[in-house]
Amino acid sequence: SAGDDGQLRLWLSSGDKGGKTTKAGSHGRPVLKLAEVPGKALVLSGGADNTARLWNRDTLAAVRTLGGFTDHVLAVAASPD
Repeated sequence: SAGDDGQLRLWLSSGDKGGKTTKAGSHGRPVLKLAEVPGKALVLSGGADNTARLWNRDTLAAVRTLGGFTDHVLAVAASPD
């Protein structure tokens, strides 16, 4: 999940009634959209920092930052290729 604090979170089941989260990289500004890359262990995000970012789905380590946008990235879509 992701939100206004700019953080992406990976929610992990702890096997009991509670859960725990692992925080990872940040856009630094609100994350506006997320999309999982079909067939890959990748997640694409778009943010209010005018970037789209590619993350490892399992660790949430940053893979690539796509810049050059002139405004917030309000939509993202991903394909396996």
